[in-house]
Amino acid sequence: MSFARWRQQARLLRALELAADGVSVTATALEPGYDNVSAFIDMFRRATGDTPGRYKADKAATRPARLR
Repeated sequence: MSFARWRQQARLLRALELAADGVSVTATALEPGYDNVSAFIDMFRRATGDTPGRYKADKAATRPARLR
């Protein structure tokens, strides 16, 4: 695996964690090092088949309620 491919996968894994935690799409793109939110959304869609917003909503719907 090339370094570029490894870096892309590492960024995607971090973005998946952030999206699952309910972090905004902009923060999900910028924190792992993406420079452009729209390019991040395109990459995310190619890699997962969903947009980050839909992925985040699906994870929120399946997450158990938290106790306060």
